[in-house]
Amino acid sequence: MAIREIRKRDGRREPYDETKISGAIFRAAVSADEAPGDAKTIANEVAAAVTVFLNNRYRATDEVTNEDIHRMVENVLTALSKAPVARAYTRHRAAKQGGRGGAPAAVSAERNRSPDARPRATAREAPAPGARPSSSGESGGGGGGGDAPESDAMEAAAPRKAGGSPASGIIVESDTRGSAFDWDTGRIASALVREARLSVEVARHVAAIVEQKAAMLGLARMRTALVRELVDSVLVDLGFGRQREAQAVIGVPKFDLERLLFPDQSGGHPEPPAPAIAGSVLRQYALQEVFTADVAREHLAGALHIHGLEAIDRLYAATVPLAALAARQGDPHAFLTDVAALHREISGRVHHRVRYPAANFFLAARLDRADDAGLRREAERFLSLFLADGEPDARQPAVTIGVRATPPAALARAPVGRAGGGSGDETYGEVADRAHLVALGFIDAVRALAGAGAHRLPAIEVTITPDSFKRLSESDLVRAAAAAAAETG
Repeated sequence: MAIREIRKRDGRREPYDETKISGAIFRAAVSADEAPGDAKTIANEVAAAVTVFLNNRYRATDEVTNEDIHRMVENVLTALSKAPVARAYTRHRAAKQGGRGGAPAAVSAERNRSPDARPRATAREAPAPGARPSSSGESGGGGGGGDAPESDAMEAAAPRKAGGSPASGIIVESDTRGSAFDWDTGRIASALVREARLSVEVARHVAAIVEQKAAMLGLARMRTALVRELVDSVLVDLGFGRQREAQAVIGVPKFDLERLLFPDQSGGHPEPPAPAIAGSVLRQYALQEVFTADVAREHLAGALHIHGLEAIDRLYAATVPLAALAARQGDPHAFLTDVAALHREISGRVHHRVRYPAANFFLAARLDRADDAGLRREAERFLSLFLADGEPDARQPAVTIGVRATPPAALARAPVGRAGGGSGDETYGEVADRAHLVALGFIDAVRALAGAGAHRLPAIEVTITPDSFKRLSESDLVRAAAAAAAETG
C-alpha cells in the first residue's frame, strides 16, 4: 500500500511526509560531523528506504506509528554502518520528546526504545582484513555485560525466511541490466572475488554479513545500488578500503543526466547526450585510475589542466606520414582514395588532432603530368577530403595539413615511387616547384572555403627554415600563408 498517514504519540493523526523524515536524518547527520552534501545524500536515501519498507510491510488496515518509523530509521542507518548518525538521531529524538514533557533528554538510546524494537548491531572495532568477527560476545571495553558482535546482533535482528537464508525472498532489481533476480549471496561473493580481488573465504564472509544487513532492512525488493552500498559499508568496517575502491560505481548523477536528456531549449546546440554521458564516465575513471592521486588533486584544484580526459580510450594526437602510402600509388586519384580511407580509420582513434606533414610534396610527386591549373585543382580535391559534412562534430579530430617550401632532408634525394611501386628518375627534391604550386593551392582553397562558410576547415601549417627566404617563390609561399591567416584566423 502507499502510506497516507501516521499516528503520533499523543494519538493525533497526520499525513505521511517523507521530507520530514529526511530533514530529521539530515540534522542528525550534520551533528554527527557528516559533510552537508553527504548528510543530504544519507538523509534522502534512508528516508526513501523507509518509505519503501512501509509500503511493502504494512497492509492498508495496519496502523503506522511514529515509533515504527523511528525504529526503521535507526535500523537502516545501522545497517548502512552509520552508527554515529543513528546515535545522533536517537539523541535528537529523545531531546524532542523531553521538551514535550516525555522522557528526559538524557535518556539512553536503549531505554528510549519501545519493548518490541529490534536489537541493533553495536559499534565495534573492525577486525584486521580477513579476520572473522568473534562470536564470544566479549565486551569492547568498559563495565557491565559485553555487547554482542555485529554479526550475532544482525542474526538476532533478522529472522530467517523460508529456505534457511536470512535474505531469501528478497528480489534484487538491476537498473543497469533492466532485470530482476532472487537474492543470491554466492553471486555477491563471486563478484567480490572477481572485482575486489578478495580470497574466496573472505569474500564469502563479507557476503554473509551483507546478507544479514539486507535482512535487517526488511525490504521485499532492493535495487543493486543499495546492495552495493551495503557491500561498501562492510568492506570499510572490515578494513578493506582499497578493495572497496575497486567496487566503486562510476556514473552520472540523475540530475546531471536529466539536464543532458532534456536540455534547455533557449538556444545553442546542446551536446548529444550519449557522448556527453560517456565522456563524464571516462573523465571520472581517468582521474581515479589513470593519473596519480597528486595529479588528480592538482587538476581538480585548477593548478593544472589535463586535456582530453573524456577520451582516454583514444590517442590525443597523431602524425601520419604519407611516404609509404605515396609509394604504393602512382595514380593521383588512387592516392587520394587511399588517403581518404586512411583518414576515416584514424579519425575514430584520435581525439584532438591529426597531422599530415609535407603533404604538398607527396601529392606533387603523383602529379608529374599536371599543368599549373591542374596542380591547384588536385590540391583543392585533397583538401576537400578533410572537410566536415554539415554541422561540425566535436568528436572528430582537427586536421593539420603540413606544407614546406623544401622537402625534409631525409626525402630530398629519395626517388619518387611510380605506379606499381617502381622508382622513377625524379627525386622529391626535384618536385619542389610542383610542391610549391600545390602548397599555394592548399592556401587558396582554404581562403575560398572560409569565405563560403565551410565548417571546421583543416589548418595549413607552413614550415619555415632559413632557406625559405633565399628564393622568391619560397618567400611568396610565406606571404600567401600570412595573408590567409589574416583573413581566416
